[in-house]
Formats: sequence, structure tokens, C-alpha cells
Amino acid sequence: MILESAEKSGSFFENFPIHRKLISINKKYTGSNNPEFNLRHDWNSLLTEGQEIKLSDYDDDLYPSADNLVTYLNDYQKKYGLKVEFGQKVTSIKKNSLFTIETSQGEQWKCEVCIYAGGFTRANLPSDIEGIEYATDYADIDTDKSKYNNQRVLIIGKGNSAFETADHLAGNAALIHVVGPEKLQFAWETHYVGHLRAVNNNILDMYQLKSQHAVLDAKINSIKYQDGQYAVTLNYAHAHEEVETIIYDKILSCAGFKMADNIWKDGCEIETEFSGKFPRLKRNFESSNIDNFYFVGVLTHVLDYRKATSGFIHGFRYNCRALINMLAMKTNTQKWPGSQLTHSAAEYTAKIIERVNSASSLWQQPGYFADVILVPKANYLTDIPADGVFQGSCRFL
Repeated sequence: MILESAEKSGSFFENFPIHRKLISINKKYTGSNNPEFNLRHDWNSLLTEGQEIKLSDYDDDLYPSADNLVTYLNDYQKKYGLKVEFGQKVTSIKKNSLFTIETSQGEQWKCEVCIYAGGFTRANLPSDIEGIEYATDYADIDTDKSKYNNQRVLIIGKGNSAFETADHLAGNAALIHVVGPEKLQFAWETHYVGHLRAVNNNILDMYQLKSQHAVLDAKINSIKYQDGQYAVTLNYAHAHEEVETIIYDKILSCAGFKMADNIWKDGCEIETEFSGKFPRLKRNFESSNIDNFYFVGVLTHVLDYRKATSGFIHGFRYNCRALINMLAMKTNTQKWPGSQLTHSAAEYTAKIIERVNSASSLWQQPGYFADVILVPKANYLTDIPADGVFQGSCRFL
């Protein structure tokens, strides 16, 4: 059973990103008829047998509409008859011998195994900035560009949401400063899809060509309201840590999201990482301190934070499948997926070449998953978490 707080699937994407264009690739035409190969260039579709339903059936654009993703997710749920109880906002999760999940409807659900797929539900406001309460959070930003005509705008954060917002307002605002203490990182350099993507970096042209907007490496010391404007004191990372106060008309916080922290109750107080942004997990996606409590979706990104793709659909869809296989092995309901080969070096070689040339999981999550050949049995097993293989801890083999 799936408990969903909203009245439809994928409700997060009804609101985010607020400017409605995804930065996940939807490459409809690849020159191949192989569904597995095509998933290498489809960052939005969930996994099905033969990819019977995919986002490219709903959107032709390389960077698709968030509205079409919502429609796709709801059709997916209906097509496969997934059991979902809508309007069930989880208010607490407790554990004694069983998990007890309470919802805003006053209902209680009990289970032996609990899988949390709640994602990020809270704004990640920088708590170390004096006066941060004067900032408008990303979720509440008014996207009507005319509201920013001739305004001086400060945007807190240097991720894609910050630059997406800056690009949206660049033609209306008198001045935009995108500010953060860290050095700006580009996805094309780091190969991490969560760093700044080219589709959002138009404002960098304006910055380098001296069109008033700028990107600043600086720490914000304080924000003070005075005479209808905001005086922001910045401590520059360079320029010998010069301190300067600049006046702005609007302050927008685009510092991302974090996990809920108010639902973990008696016996289910999970350990967290990265200042509470993520749960602390074992390599099998289980809570580090609560047995039989598993996490899926974006929260599995704690295991490869800012390194691989588990924070995105095209990464965590494979993590979900691996967890399903782990639980099936744990309950003795099925063996790990694979194929039976002969004891032929030529067949081993052909199978490896086939997987290298087409497998989407190994392509999208390099180093995260591995294929394993059990030579005495001539079994070829696919998509096993690589850490378990390299550390010799794959007991299910």
C-alpha cells in the first residue's frame, strides 16, 4: 500500500520547478529501437517491462514540461493498478514490534516493513544568516516578471533553482546578484547533473558581458530591513574578505530542500546526515539504526551525494529495483534476476559486450551497480550494488 498526502500522484511536480521546465533529458530520438539503450537518454521514465509507458509519449521536448510529468506519473499509477490511498498525509511514524504510521485523516497503518518515499518536503533555509526571515523562499516566489521591474534582486544559492530564477527575471530586474560562499560548479566539468546546467546559465553571459547582473562568491552576514528595502552585509570570499553592505528591493532564497524532521517518533528516531538533509543509510537503503525501515527515491542520494545520480529519477529508479530484489531475496520469494549461460568464454564475452553497449543502469549509475558472473553455476546476474560485490558482502550470491 502506498500512502500519498495529495489527491494525485507526482504532486510535487505540480509546483516545482516553479518555472515549469525540467532539466532532466527527454531524448525521444536516439536512432535505436532498443528500450534498454533508450533509457540511457531518458531521464524521466520509470522502469517497466519493455518500457511500455514512458515520458516521451507525453512530451517531445528535450527538456520536458513538469505538467506532462505529472500526467505521466498518474497514468503510470492507473495503468499498473498501484494501490494508493490518496489524501493520507503522514503525521508520525513509530516503531515497537511493528511500524505504526499515523495520518492526518486520523487513521493508523501497521506494517512489518516500512519504505519511506517522502522525498524533500521542507525548505532548506540557511539558518546561519541573521535576518533570513526577510527572504522569500523558492516555493513562494511570485513568477510574474512584471513584479520585479526595475528592482534590485538578491538570490541566495548557486544551484539550478537559483539560476533558473535569475534567468527568468533577467530582463525585468534592474540588477540581480546570485550569491553563495561556495565556488560555482558546472555540470559539464564535474559530470554531476546536480551542478549548474547549461540550460540555466544564460545569466552568466550577461555577467561576463557587463550587463549589471553578477554572481558573487560571498557569505551573507546579515539582512536588515530599512526604509522599505533590505541592507545586506556581504563578506567576500576573495578580495581579501572585504565586507560590503548592498541595498536590495527583494531577497529570494533558492537554497534547496531537505527531508521532513517532524514525523520520526517513538522508536523511529532515525539518524541523519548533511545537517538533517538526508537519512543515514546502509548500502542496502535501510536506515542505519532502524531495522526494516527503508528509503527510496531522492533520499537514497545520501549514498552518492554530489557524485552520482541517485538524487534524480534516472538514478534512483535503479536503486528502487535493487531494493525490490533485495527484499525478495530476504523473504525467499525469488532469486536475483539474471540469465543462465553455458560454460563458454565466447558466451561470457558476448553477454558482457551486450550489457556494456546497452545497459542503462550501468550507464546512468557508473560504479554504483555491477554485473556478476558466477562461474561454477554459469549464472549472469545484473545490477547488484557494487559496494557489496567489492567488499565481499553479497550474501545473496
